[in-house]
Amino acid sequence: MNELEYRAYFFGNMYFSQIQQGIQSAHALTEMYNYYPNNSVLTEWGQNHKTMILLNGGSSVDLQRTFVGLENVCSYLKLPCSQFHEDASVNFALTCIGVIVPSYIYDKKYYEYVDMGTYEENKKYIISFNTERNIMDSEWFQKCTQLHELLRSCRLA
Repeated sequence: MNELEYRAYFFGNMYFSQIQQGIQSAHALTEMYNYYPNNSVLTEWGQNHKTMILLNGGSSVDLQRTFVGLENVCSYLKLPCSQFHEDASVNFALTCIGVIVPSYIYDKKYYEYVDMGTYEENKKYIISFNTERNIMDSEWFQKCTQLHELLRSCRLA
């Protein structure tokens, strides 16, 4: 891969239909744009990529737990994330959370080191995409891996 790509991932409430989860992802995306009006990652995704992946995020309680961890990871990695709560008609339930993810996190080819035994080579390649830090940062790598595993652990909505 020569160019960094982005995808938007959304974790929807499992009790909503697929169409409802799609609508909730649009709400979460709007919240993201409201919260991060000048974010370069969000702007890059919106102008050049636009791919949205909807995942089953479990119940509202599951989504709340996921968002706590996701917010921590995204803050560290400087990635935009959001959550959307419905109105009083559904008791202000958390219905969707979203995050914009670069290809070096979602693309499994960067994580094949487990089977291939080439951990250092892949780590250097992943780190080379990190324009904020040009050093080997194990905490940054751990956060990337944590987000990668979260994406892999959820089924499509």
